Parts: sequence; C-alpha cells; structure tokens
Amino acid sequence: MRRCLDRCVSTKPNSDRCRARLCCAVRPRVGFWVSVYITEIGRRAAPIPFSKWRGFCGLALAGATTLMLHVAGLVRPAHRLSSVVPLAGRVVKIVWSDGRESQADLMPLLANHRSYVSLRKDDRLFRSARVSADGGALEWSDGSRVAVSAMLKLPQTYMDAIELRAIMDELRLSVEGLSALLGLSKRVIADYRSGVPIPKPLALAMRYLQERGSI
Repeated sequence: MRRCLDRCVSTKPNSDRCRARLCCAVRPRVGFWVSVYITEIGRRAAPIPFSKWRGFCGLALAGATTLMLHVAGLVRPAHRLSSVVPLAGRVVKIVWSDGRESQADLMPLLANHRSYVSLRKDDRLFRSARVSADGGALEWSDGSRVAVSAMLKLPQTYMDAIELRAIMDELRLSVEGLSALLGLSKRVIADYRSGVPIPKPLALAMRYLQERGSI
C-alpha cells in the first residue's frame, strides 16, 4: 500500500503511468473503500471500478439498516397463522402468531374459484380446515389451500354490536344521523346496537365510513 502511495506521489497525477489516478480523483472522499481500492492496486490486482464499490456499499448499508430495524422492532414480521376454528357458513376464526384474533368470511373467495367447489358444498370438508406447517396458509383434507396473502385481501364483513357502537362513537354519529346517512330506520339501527346480528352490507358501510375518518 505504501509503495502505491509513493508511486502516486512521484508520478504526475492523472497521467497514464499513474495506476492510482483514481485516488487523486476521490482524495477528498478519503474513506475505507478508497483504502481498499489502493490496497488492491498495491497488490497489482486489476483495477476495480469505483461504481462497483459504490453499489456494494449501498447494498451493505441497506442490509445493515434492515437488520437494525428488525432488532429495534420497527419492522413487523410476516403474517403467520397459529390456529383456526371453522364457524357457521364459511367463516373461520383465526388466531395469528402474534396473538391477535379475527374472523374471516371465506365465501367470496371460495365462490370466485372453481377449484373450491367441494369446499362450498361439503360442510364436513370445510370443518377439516387446519393451519399449514409454515403457518402461511389454510389447508383442507382434500388438498385445497388458501394462502394468508389471499385472506388478507378479503374485506372484513363481520361486525358485532360492540364494534358498531365504537365506530359510531369514533365518528360522533348518532342513531338519527346514521339513519339518515344509510337510509335505515332508527329502530333497526337501535336493534343492531343492542346485539341483533349485523348484516354484511352494514358492516362494509361502517368500515368505509371509519376509513374515511369523518362524514
């Protein structure tokens, strides 16, 4: 390395004889990678383009940043299933690997693909649902499979009275206001608030209003 530096000083900068002319160009940016490059020249290795070193540095920095975020807990792990319980219809109760619980109505997904005809018609087959070994899908005894990525795209059509009241409170919606907004009678809305099963259209409408944040 010192021989290379001596050669660089004793030779006219940027001349054809200067094998370390790149050092002159990047001397204001003295750093680790420049030292590595000069060392390679000193060993009489083929010159390595600086663009390759820059690309390597970018990849290393990205990898280190991702690792730091994972350690800090800022990057959430991939969605994985822990357990599943088939319910009435084609609804499943899901427990995720992080402990969260949710319900998913698989009927729209099953009805949209011909390969799931048996799951739509056979209740016993549907009740055989289980979590795959890697936690990334639901499996059935006939070999059918629904990936977690497909389940996450399904709209949440289940809603109970507690969630309905919470959304109304969040949006500051009264029974009268929601009645005028959705075209439902005040008595019907009061029944839903008291525990009557909420239909899918109302659940979807309430989630849409919640996503908007205000009316």
